[in-house]
Amino acid sequence: MLKNKKILVILEQGFGDNIQFIRYLPFIKEKKGYIILECKKELKTLFENNFKIDEIIEKQDNSSQNFDFYIHLMSIPKIFKTNLNKIPNKVPYLKADINLVEKFKLKLNTDKFKIGIVWAGNSKHSNDKNRSINFKEFKFLKEFPEVEIYSLQKEKNPEKLDDFKLIDFSENIRDFSDTAAIIENLDLIISVDTSVAHLAGAMNKPVWILLPFIPDWRWFFKRDDCPWYPSMRLFRQKKSGNWKDVFEEVKEELKNILERR
Repeated sequence: MLKNKKILVILEQGFGDNIQFIRYLPFIKEKKGYIILECKKELKTLFENNFKIDEIIEKQDNSSQNFDFYIHLMSIPKIFKTNLNKIPNKVPYLKADINLVEKFKLKLNTDKFKIGIVWAGNSKHSNDKNRSINFKEFKFLKEFPEVEIYSLQKEKNPEKLDDFKLIDFSENIRDFSDTAAIIENLDLIISVDTSVAHLAGAMNKPVWILLPFIPDWRWFFKRDDCPWYPSMRLFRQKKSGNWKDVFEEVKEELKNILERR
C-alpha cells in the first residue's frame, strides 16, 4: 500500500517525544514508503545522520509539500499495534557523529568517572514544577573526588556552589548532534525527565532518570527499569515533592559503582 507513496511524518510535542518515537521511522521504510520528515531544526542533523530519510524539512518551513499520506509521529505506535510486550527497544537507534565525538573527546580528556547532569527541562512544560529540580540537589557529587561533572543543559546555567567544579558545555551545544557527541564520551548521565534522558537511552548509554511522585505515562509505575530504554534506570519520588530520598538512593548507587571500578 505504501510502496512508492510519499508519506509526510510530522514530529510533534517535545524533543523527548520526538527522540523516543523516531524509532518507528524504519517501520515505514520497510513498507517501501518515501519518507518526508518534518522536524525542528535542533533535531534535523541528528535524525538525518541516523535514518534513511528521503526528504527532511524544518518545522517552520511553510513551503508546500506534495505527499500521498501524512501521519503524526506519536500516532505510529498505534498503527503498528504496540503494547507493553511489543515495544521496539532495540538500541542504540541513535548514534553520535564520529567527528564530533572526537572533537569533544579532546575536551573531556580525563581518567575520572565522567557524569553529565541535567536538572531542568522546558519551563513551559505543563508539569515542569514537579519534574525540574534545583541544581543544588546535585551538591552531593562534591563528596566524590573521583568524579568529574558536566552540564548537559543548553540553558539555565545554575548558581555556583562553593567547591563545586561543574564543566559547562552550553556554549558548545548547537543542536542535539553536539549533545549526542558529549554523551558518547561520558560514563553516566543523571537527568530529570527531559530530552537528554531520552537521547542517552536511545544511544544505549547508562542513564539515571529522576522522576516525580506522579510521573509521565511512559515511565509507568512501581518499576526501576524502562521497557523503552534498556540502559535506563528509574529513581522515583516516594512522596510528592520529596527529592531528598531520591538523591540518597542515587548517592548510594553511585558509591557502589565507583567501588567496583
